[in-house]
Amino acid sequence: MKNERMEKIQEKNTDDYINKLLVYLRQIINCEIQLLDVEKTKQKYFRTIENLNKKESSPSETAKNIMSIEKPTKPIKPVLKEDMSSFGFSDFLKNAGFFVGGLTLAWLVEAFIIPGSIALPFIIWGGVTTIPTIQKKLDLKKDKKLKTSKYNKDLDEYEQKMDEYQRQITDMENIITREQNEKAIEENEIKNEKEAYEYKIEKLNELSIEIKNTLTILYEKNILHKKYQNLEAVLSIYEYLSTERTKSLGLINNDKGAYNLYEEEVLTRKDSKFVEQFVDSTNRNNGDNINNQQPFYYDSSSKIYQVLLSLASKLDRINTKEEVNALLQAIIQEQEKLQTVILNETPPIKK
Repeated sequence: MKNERMEKIQEKNTDDYINKLLVYLRQIINCEIQLLDVEKTKQKYFRTIENLNKKESSPSETAKNIMSIEKPTKPIKPVLKEDMSSFGFSDFLKNAGFFVGGLTLAWLVEAFIIPGSIALPFIIWGGVTTIPTIQKKLDLKKDKKLKTSKYNKDLDEYEQKMDEYQRQITDMENIITREQNEKAIEENEIKNEKEAYEYKIEKLNELSIEIKNTLTILYEKNILHKKYQNLEAVLSIYEYLSTERTKSLGLINNDKGAYNLYEEEVLTRKDSKFVEQFVDSTNRNNGDNINNQQPFYYDSSSKIYQVLLSLASKLDRINTKEEVNALLQAIIQEQEKLQTVILNETPPIKK
């Protein structure tokens, strides 16, 4: 009877020890997951800032298009050779021949009598020189008319094309002006957005320090050996104890203990994403993986952690410095409450 009573007392003490140990491990896991979430959120914000920088430096497509508009080429005015200054010495002689030939004919008319041997050379000379000169004059006049007509037509087309060109340039310039105004507004919005993310990162760095301080307080209790003061080890140890695969940390009698189980399994564990999968699962269930597995031994740190999760979920939805500052200040205050709980309310773990 006495032995049964002693066994029950020992069993009760063991259960009490396990429950307290699970609370302690849960506090560590919650803080470690918080720290991972903070780092993950910071990386997300860094990527967002990087994307905003790319968006900010992207060139205007309209500015590129305006360079592709081809300016019309003005037609060259034709050179027309028709005045006496363009004639050479031979042209002069031909014109002189025309003049002399004319005089000869006039003399023949008035005199009526002229020896044929004297008049004939003048008549021949006048005809030979006059006809080509007249023909050249006619050809030049025709050439002038054709070239002038073509030039005027080309000039009209050029002016029409220039009007269209100026219209396109004006339209493009108006579009560029509008785009520049819109871009100035957009760049100001991007600048404000970047500053908001940078401020969030700054505040998350402060929160990270607070979480690390909480973890330091937890680990400095020296309940866990330093070798196992990491999230993967703590998660494994928590699993062994909560599923009753062991009821101690170290080897006791026939109980291998959580440390030895971990050493055996970590060597054969093929899944290198053990922690990542657990964290993702925990986030999907709002932290319930750990905090609801042992409802029979609920402590106030679990409630604080739920508040921390709720506050942290609001960070993406706010942008002003005032809102970010107020939210992060509330989170840090809850973190400080958690530290107080750990220091003052968590009972000593003794077996």
